[in-house]
Amino acid sequence: MDREEFRALPLADEASERLKQVTRAFESRFRRPPMGVARAPGRVNLIGEHVDYEGYAVLPMAIEQSVYVAFNVIRRSHCDAGVMVLSVANEKTQYKPITVTMNEQEQGTVQQLELEGASWASYVLCGVLGLRDARPESFQDEEMELQMLVDGDIPAGCGLSSSSALVVASALATSGALKLSLKRSELAELCRRAEHRVGTMGGGMDQAVACLAQRGVALHLDFATVPARSNPVSVPDAAAGVTFVVANSLVVAEKAVDAATRYNKRVVECALAAKMIAKKAGMDDWRKITRLVDVQKALEGGISFRELKKLASTSCPLTEYSIGEIETELGEPIIEFFRGSSLEAAVMAVIASASSFKLQQRALHVWGEAERVEQFQSFCASLAEEVKRSPDHAALQKQLQSLGEVMSASHYSCKALYECSCPELDALVDAAMSAGALGARLTGAGWGGCIVALMRKSEVTNFMDSIRSSYYSQRGISSSDAMFESTPAPGADIFVVEVK
Repeated sequence: MDREEFRALPLADEASERLKQVTRAFESRFRRPPMGVARAPGRVNLIGEHVDYEGYAVLPMAIEQSVYVAFNVIRRSHCDAGVMVLSVANEKTQYKPITVTMNEQEQGTVQQLELEGASWASYVLCGVLGLRDARPESFQDEEMELQMLVDGDIPAGCGLSSSSALVVASALATSGALKLSLKRSELAELCRRAEHRVGTMGGGMDQAVACLAQRGVALHLDFATVPARSNPVSVPDAAAGVTFVVANSLVVAEKAVDAATRYNKRVVECALAAKMIAKKAGMDDWRKITRLVDVQKALEGGISFRELKKLASTSCPLTEYSIGEIETELGEPIIEFFRGSSLEAAVMAVIASASSFKLQQRALHVWGEAERVEQFQSFCASLAEEVKRSPDHAALQKQLQSLGEVMSASHYSCKALYECSCPELDALVDAAMSAGALGARLTGAGWGGCIVALMRKSEVTNFMDSIRSSYYSQRGISSSDAMFESTPAPGADIFVVEVK
C-alpha cells in the first residue's frame, strides 16, 4: 500500500482495546458515536539531538505508545459561515475540557488556553489551526462544531513527543471530519509550522516521524530541505541479539515551559553562532544565515565536520558572550537580524530573559552530533550486512560496541556542550551503563524525560531489575511503566466508521 497518502481504515475491523476505549469514551461524553479515530505515535530519537532545526539529519523511530483522538462533526445552524466551534475533552480527568469558537480573528486563542489552565488543549488547537492554514478553502463555508475526545498512553513531558503526537492526531482527526485527503509529508510539514504557535521553535523531527514512520525500521530524516527527506534505516534488533530499552527519569520536561531559557535559547544561540562564524569566515551574506548547516553549505570544498568544529572554536573563542559582546562582534543589535523572521518573537523573549550566551559550545555540539548521525547510520548498514553473514561473528560485536559508543558520546555532548541534560538523566545513563548497556543517551529535548539504551536481548530482564534497584528504588519511586523495550512502530493512521 502507498504510504504517502493517508488511507482511512475501517474502525470496525480494529480489535485494539485502546481504540474501543476511546470510542466508548467519546460516546459517553458527546452522546453520539464518533465518525472515526485518529492515531499518532510517540517517538524515540536514537541519535541526532537538537540538530533538526539546524538543518541536519536525525534518526528516530516511532514507538507503539500513541495519542488517539476520536472525532465527529455536527452542523450548527446558528453559526456564521467560516466559524468553527471546537469542543475537546480528555479521557484523563486532570485535563479540563474546553470549548473554543474559532474564526479568522483567532489570534491569541492558543495563549488564552494557557492562561485558562487548559494548556494541553493548545496542542489540539494547533493541529486544527495548522490544517486550516494549509487548507483555508475547506473552512470558509463551514458552520460546524468539531468534537474531539483525546486519549493515549504516552506519558506527558517525558521526551517521547506526546505533544507533537497530539498535534498530528488532532490535525488528522480534523481532516477526517472534513473528509480531506492528505499526504503524510504534507501533514508533517503543516504540523511542524503549527506547533510553533505554542512558542517552541522545533525543527520538525517529531511531526515527521509521527507521520512517516514504518514498522520495523527507523527513519533517517534529513532537514537540509523542506519538507525533510525520509529514508528507512534498519536498526539492530533481535536478529543481532540486541534491543532498545527506554527508561523514564520521571522528571517532567515540557518544551513550551521555560522555552526562553532552555529550548528556544539554544535555537537562538545556534543562530548567533552561525552568524558570527559566517562573518568571521568572510561570507558576504552572513546577515542572512541563521542555521549552522548554511555555514557548511557556504564553505566550498566539502569541509569536514572536524574542520567545522575547529572553525567554531576559533570564531567564537569566548566561554560565554554577553549581549553587548555579541552586538559588538556583529555590529548591530541582535534583534535587528531577526526582524520579520519566524524567529523574531523567540529572539525577543530570549534576549529579555538571558544575560549570557554560549556560542562555541552549541556549534560544537551540533556539528559533532550531525557527524554522529552519519556514523550511526553507517554502523547500522554494516550491522545489517554482518547479521546476514553470521549473528555470532566477531565483527558484529565490534559494530554493536561502536554503535553504543556513538550513543554514549551523544549523551556526553548533550550534557557538556548543549547543557540539555539534568542530574537525573545523567544518573539514569550511568545506571544503564553499569547494568550492561552497550550505549545510552537522553532522548528528546532533554532537561528531563527519558533515556534510550542499547542492550543485549538476553540481558534485558537483569538490566531492568538493576535499574529499578539503582535508580527508581533509590529515589523511592515506582518503576511501573517507566521502562519498556521498543522496536520501530508504524506512523499515524486514521480509522473511520465507514470507508467510502
